[in-house]
This record gives sequence, C-alpha cells and structure tokens, in this order.
Amino acid sequence: MRLLPFILLTLLALGLQAGLGGLWGSFANGPNFGLIAVIFIAIYAPRDTTLLGAFFIGLTQDLLTGGPLGLYGFSYGLVGLLIGGSQSSAPRQNAFAQML
Repeated sequence: MRLLPFILLTLLALGLQAGLGGLWGSFANGPNFGLIAVIFIAIYAPRDTTLLGAFFIGLTQDLLTGGPLGLYGFSYGLVGLLIGGSQSSAPRQNAFAQML
C-alpha cells in the first residue's frame, strides 16, 4: 500500500470518527471508522503492511481519544493479524468473504 493513500484514508476515517462522534453522544458510541479502515487495509494490502498500518491507525486513534496509549494500537494490530492471516484461504473478490 502506498503511503499517501494510507495517510488520507487514516485522516478521513479518524476525522469522521471525531467529527461525527458527537451525534451519538460520545466518542465510543456509534460506528468505529478506524476499525473499518483497518479491515479494508487488511483485506487488500500485504500482511506486513497490514500489521504496520493497523498499528499506526490504532496509535493515532489513541492520541485522539486521550485514553491509555497503545490500547487501540494493540487491538487493531490483532485484528489486522487475524484478517491478514486469512487472506490466502478466502478470495478477495468473494462478497461473502468480504462481509464475513
């Protein structure tokens, strides 16, 4: 994955999360756009890039939320590891695999 589209995807996802978070009452409620971005990267990027990208999206979300540093980074890294590890068993163009 290229660096500029990754940065733009991260800024868009976390900007939407921070901007629309007030509509649902707090930052934790509502859809988690950072996690959606991590899943998108995990489906379409190579495994090493997925792990690094997911970790950095999580660290960026940690800095935005003001919670303990590394909580989102660690959990998004695990999500990237689980989804990135299953790339070889499910084809990317299969709609069922993308929904799962």
